Amino acid sequence: MVTADMVKACYRVLLNRESENETVVRQTIGLPNLEALLLHFVNSPEYKAKIAAPVLGPSLIQFMKTRIAPLIMPFRPEQLAACSARIRREWTVLGE
Repeated sequence: MVTADMVKACYRVLLNRESENETVVRQTIGLPNLEALLLHFVNSPEYKAKIAAPVLGPSLIQFMKTRIAPLIMPFRPEQLAACSARIRREWTVLGE
């Protein structure tokens, strides 16, 4: 089940920002599971604009479940900021 904390963590980790408001968080909570939540974010125009060459498919979903999912469980804000910074660094290196 998707929780508000999971949605907010996806905003921080995948979009590098806070959600617009609680309304968008509540709307996203309606998603059925973690896979649907991750697809919601990686298919968004904002995410695609931030990632130079998105490759969507089963391998990305598996990567998100195994590498990103553990990051979106409730953490302290400073831990989420550190995770987000590391992900940005890794994506930058992969894009070079």
